[in-house]
Amino acid sequence: MHKRIMIVVNDQASCQCAITQGIEMARVHRAEVVFLYVLPNYEYPEMNSIGVLSPDQFIRDAREVASRVLQAASVQAENSEVFSVSVVGTTEHPAVYVAEEADKRRCSLIVVATEGRNAVMRLLTGSIVPGLITNASVPVMVCPQET
Repeated sequence: MHKRIMIVVNDQASCQCAITQGIEMARVHRAEVVFLYVLPNYEYPEMNSIGVLSPDQFIRDAREVASRVLQAASVQAENSEVFSVSVVGTTEHPAVYVAEEADKRRCSLIVVATEGRNAVMRLLTGSIVPGLITNASVPVMVCPQET
C-alpha cells in the first residue's frame, strides 16, 4: 500500500515512538522512509553556559543535533532492512513545510510524534500536529509518547 513514508524526527524523547512505528510500517509495506528534521528557528537570544548564542552558532548547533538524530534513525532503519534518506530543512511554518515536502517526495503517509498533551498545551508549546493534519494531502499517523 505505501511505497514511501515520511517520518518527522527531532531531538525529543517522544520522537522515538514515531521512528519505531514508521520503520515498522515501512518494513511491513516494503516501503522507503524519508526522515525529515525541521531545524528550529532562531527567534530569541538562546543562552548557553558562556552567554548568548549568535544566530550562526545556533544554526551550527541545531545542524549538529539534526545530524546526530538522523544518523541514529538511519541506523535503526538499516537494522530493520528499510531503505531511508534523510532531509534537513528550515522554515517559519513547519506544518506547511512538512506537508509540502511529503507531496514533493511522493510520500503516501506522514508519521509524527506527540507528547500526548492536551490541545491547549500543544498550541502553546508549538506542536505541528494540528497544522500538519490540516495541511497534509496524505494521512498523518500520530504516535503518542511511549511510557
